Amino acid sequence: SPEYNEVIGGVKNSSHIKGKAVDIAAPDSISKFAIVEAALHFGIQRIGVGSNFIHIDIDDHDKTPKVIWTY
Repeated sequence: SPEYNEVIGGVKNSSHIKGKAVDIAAPDSISKFAIVEAALHFGIQRIGVGSNFIHIDIDDHDKTPKVIWTY
């Protein structure tokens, strides 16, 4: 929700609020690689890599496609 997004310090235009993003727990490098590999296989073009999670979103009509970033 927008309220929860604000509490956790999320960005104003978060793809999570639109229902177009998810964060997936990934405690180690092997898990991170498997998630990123699957996301790319299924055409996901926006991926964020955090210390213990992978963010994937499909908001590439409103945001820049084909990007990977770190937190």
